[in-house]
Amino acid sequence: MAAASGDAAEPDAPARKPETGNPKPAPSAQPDSDLVLGPLGRHPAGEVLQRFHAALQAGNIAGVARSFAPDARMDSLRGRNEIAEHFRTGLDSVESRRVKLKVRRLGRDDDGWRVQADLDVRVQRDGVGHRLVTGRSNFWLAERGDRLLITRMEPE
Repeated sequence: MAAASGDAAEPDAPARKPETGNPKPAPSAQPDSDLVLGPLGRHPAGEVLQRFHAALQAGNIAGVARSFAPDARMDSLRGRNEIAEHFRTGLDSVESRRVKLKVRRLGRDDDGWRVQADLDVRVQRDGVGHRLVTGRSNFWLAERGDRLLITRMEPE
């Protein structure tokens, strides 16, 4: 079978240079960010946690707030706005941040889901490291309208 004229390699095209070693990460890449969802990666609860993780890593407070239901709770904080303000205070004016989230367990909780995860959020401000959240956290997720949202977050 003859090759079509368009399939032939151009004689003047430069040869592709072989890959050597690992590619360099983009300058905006955050190597200290880590998200491990396991089999939850394709589950709607995993999608919520993935968006939450990405918003935290980017310092996107509006994105963090959108992960929570309007009436969400976190420790003594009540409502999406108080929770967003908590994260705004913690993430504002930082030199760097590291967010690691690893899902440990998923289970049904009435009409929603309970996710147990290891969450580690650390920032550096003025050359000093600070822990915002470290350790095991429990997330309760439920449908609000047509979206699955975090209704409660309890760091242990």
